[in-house]
Amino acid sequence: MTLKLDLRSNPQAVSQITQGGLRRRDTGKLSAVANDLVGHRAGRVVTIDGADAFFERLDTLVSAQADAQRPNPRSTELLVASAKKFFARPEFRIQLEELIGDEQRRIDQHVVAASGQPGAGWSDDLFISAVARYEARTEILARIFGILGRYGTGEESRTALDVILGLSVREAAGGFTALINLRTYPAVLLFYAYGIGLLKARRFEALFELLTAPINVGRDNSKAVVSHLYLATWEGMENDPWRLVHELKGPKTALSDHLHGVFQQWTSDYIFATNEFTSLFEHFELLATLAYITLASDKAGLQAALGGAGRDFLWTPIGRAAWHS
Repeated sequence: MTLKLDLRSNPQAVSQITQGGLRRRDTGKLSAVANDLVGHRAGRVVTIDGADAFFERLDTLVSAQADAQRPNPRSTELLVASAKKFFARPEFRIQLEELIGDEQRRIDQHVVAASGQPGAGWSDDLFISAVARYEARTEILARIFGILGRYGTGEESRTALDVILGLSVREAAGGFTALINLRTYPAVLLFYAYGIGLLKARRFEALFELLTAPINVGRDNSKAVVSHLYLATWEGMENDPWRLVHELKGPKTALSDHLHGVFQQWTSDYIFATNEFTSLFEHFELLATLAYITLASDKAGLQAALGGAGRDFLWTPIGRAAWHS
């Protein structure tokens, strides 16, 4: 079965066609006239097994492309520049708080809207497009948090922590586990953004406060940020779906590698040397790993591991820096 489809048109029109229930069941090859038209329009002939599956997948991909459109770059830069201005002048502190609050509400609204599960079955594209949408909605606030960490004096820490903690827990819901767990991804992004900024400023005390801040995860239980949002401790790592978004399709540090790529773009507001970012990123993850070990282990456990009695190791989350050992 062959179909010729011109995808250079408006994606919204394509989506309307697919949602309208277009069903083509023609068989056979294109006629000579049709072939001439395809050649004239520089079109492509796509061979498919069935129209229903083809248009359902097309609708998913077109919707993801439209939804994942990042904010207008000029709007993003304007908001980040506004945050810098507000941050530099104490009299604009209220405006800065309002800007952060607006972006937090924007993320919350997206999480609620994204909580509905797709009617079709699972496909890798569902996860990949959801990741792109969450990153698009979080980019502005993540860049602002990086600036707060880099140039802050401590007054901003309560605001940053409140936002991260507020986005780090969601009510139980049904659906695809990978998508449900992804609802706290914005908190992971903001945790990394603020933490990398703090490390760049060498504000180690504030960084340790961030890593060890308690999160109420429900039923009067609490976990430290580093035990709830950092790599393998985060619920979004269950069954490690992040291998799907990595070009190598399956590295052991897929999430760390992906975040490295994201923040390489998002830290340009305060990291100006291109060769500095990777070492700073890996340094942040190593400090997070050490903080996790500090909280999760006691002296007796460490001595037992070193003594080789029974299990001679301690488990800990670790990122891409592990490949340097």
